[in-house]
Amino acid sequence: MNGPQGSRPVGRAGRALRRPRVGDIAVLARRHARCDAIATVPAPGEAPPGLANTGDAVFCSLWSLTGLPAITMPSGRGPRGLPLGLQVVGRYREDERALQVAAWCEGVLGVRMGLAGD
Repeated sequence: MNGPQGSRPVGRAGRALRRPRVGDIAVLARRHARCDAIATVPAPGEAPPGLANTGDAVFCSLWSLTGLPAITMPSGRGPRGLPLGLQVVGRYREDERALQVAAWCEGVLGVRMGLAGD
């Protein structure tokens, strides 16, 4: 198997990263069974300046690959006054409960975001 544009071969590990394994999803489901949601960071720091880029989504990839519902919301501002985020990850096929947990987090955080610099 070749990498992007046929540039170099991609080993088994590279192929495994592209598709979730049923066993991995089952492990996540078991670890997630006793809680309503997981709270995590969606990105490594505050948002980038400007509107050309939304930032690094590296911490969202796991949830996207496993099909778990994930909601990202503002949680405050970083040192440059740009938004920081909180990500709430729900259990498999429990999107509505994930939204309820996110709404609860939003209320507890009490973050009211205006425009940067306000």
